[in-house]
Amino acid sequence: MSERFIDTGFWNNGYVQNLSADATYFLIYSRTNVHVNQAGFYNITQLTMIRETKLEEKRLVAALKELHPEVMWYPEIEYLWSRSFLKINFRSPKFLTAAAKSLRDVPDPKLIREFIRYNAVAHNIQIPYTYPTDTLSIPSAQETDQKISGSGSGSGSDIGEGERGPGGEGEAVLDAALAQMFTAYDQNIGKGKVTNVVKEQLVWIRDNFPVQWFMEALAESVRHEKRSLAYIEKILENWNENGYKAPMKDKKTGNGPKGKTEGLEIE
Repeated sequence: MSERFIDTGFWNNGYVQNLSADATYFLIYSRTNVHVNQAGFYNITQLTMIRETKLEEKRLVAALKELHPEVMWYPEIEYLWSRSFLKINFRSPKFLTAAAKSLRDVPDPKLIREFIRYNAVAHNIQIPYTYPTDTLSIPSAQETDQKISGSGSGSGSDIGEGERGPGGEGEAVLDAALAQMFTAYDQNIGKGKVTNVVKEQLVWIRDNFPVQWFMEALAESVRHEKRSLAYIEKILENWNENGYKAPMKDKKTGNGPKGKTEGLEIE
């Protein structure tokens, strides 16, 4: 029988103390029931949850609503995600390997990407998931140049920076932007060791933020000697919430971080 951990501090957690009895009960259930895999993202039907928890449907739905987004329920595919599960139960690289293996059964690739990105950013946990070979392609600068130059007889001047289209020149601009991000990251942080997880995160950043924001955030991470994609994403999320180039606040002083001024390496 598999073991699952519950810290004794669970009951003194401020979040837990503000939950209703049903929500508290279901939160524990979501992390400890027999269907839970090593990822904490698993297939389970609503009927099964009702039967095992003895909560009638109305109370179960109310508990899920109260727990969102700590516990995510996807009724269309009948999957439940306890988002802190991996952080609580992760004890060894072998456990992460098993978690990655369990993700293969998730029917929605977007949810797999979100799961991996969330754990990387929120918990600094890198999951060694291997994507199918046709899931992601990162073009080289040379491939990008060839694609742009051969994309058609018309001029590319009518396409705005970062514009996305179904194909043709718009797609070439997209690939060029991604190649630029990938090269800059590899030169300044990856140093030749860029995993598929990182590639997926870069695709997610490209799809959600202007490329120039990424380049500036990368430069910030270099200047403050915090060279990690997790820190870059925190900068981007801060700018998205507080405005472009809004300073990051230091948790201790409330002031922006201090670091050495250092140039960004971009060839």
